[in-house]
Amino acid sequence: MDVRLFTLESDFNALAVPSPQKLRSLGLASAFDCERRTIWITDAHRGDGKRFVVRADEKLTAFIELESAIRAAS
Repeated sequence: MDVRLFTLESDFNALAVPSPQKLRSLGLASAFDCERRTIWITDAHRGDGKRFVVRADEKLTAFIELESAIRAAS
C-alpha cells in the first residue's frame, strides 16, 4: 500500500473554522484501496481536543467534508 502523508500549512486558512476553535494540526494522506483507486484521508485536531477524520474519493471533497464535520460539531 502506497501512503503519502502531507502537512498543509496553507490549508489552515482555507478551512472556515470558527475562531474560538482554532485547528492545531491538519493532515492529508492518500492510499490505494483493493481496487487500486486513490482514497484521500484528511484529519484535523482542534484546540479543544476534538479530532476529525474524513475519507473521500477526491482531495477537494475530503477537505469540504472535513470542514462540514468541524462546523457540525461547533
